[in-house]
Amino acid sequence: EAVAMYKKAIAADPNNADAYFDLGVMFQQRGQDQEALPFYKKVLQLKPNDQQTILYMRELQQFQ
Repeated sequence: EAVAMYKKAIAADPNNADAYFDLGVMFQQRGQDQEALPFYKKVLQLKPNDQQTILYMRELQQFQ
């Protein structure tokens, strides 16, 4: 249900970095790291220096 809400937010505003980040976090918390990664990459396309996203991506990459 939350995934659909965030995807709707992204459809309405494709530059919504917060929605991409939240989706990444949701997938990561579910243990779906491969699903989380593209959302974090999109955040960094929109906000290249987003430190929180960089930290989450590093965490993902540590366990791969």
